[in-house]
Amino acid sequence: MKINFTSIVFKKSVYIFSVFILFLQCCTCSEGSSSQDLNDAGATEASKSALISANNQFAWELYAHLKDQESGKNIFFSPISIFMALGMTYEGAKEETA
Repeated sequence: MKINFTSIVFKKSVYIFSVFILFLQCCTCSEGSSSQDLNDAGATEASKSALISANNQFAWELYAHLKDQESGKNIFFSPISIFMALGMTYEGAKEETA
């Protein structure tokens, strides 16, 4: 009987990761913060709407660009991930950087 150690290690890794995520979730909930504390920090409906429109426009323009470059191929991308990464880069570069 041959034991597949890769499969065992993977299953244990997934289990440990799941327990870790559950632990983090419990820690953040136990601090007494309500969902209202975790709100959008003063974002107005107009600013939310503008952000959603900008994200949608970005996604469609990126899709059109990728579709033209990868003609006849399947395209898989996550516009929200790209949008968030660019947003974090923008926020990080607002002040003086190294």
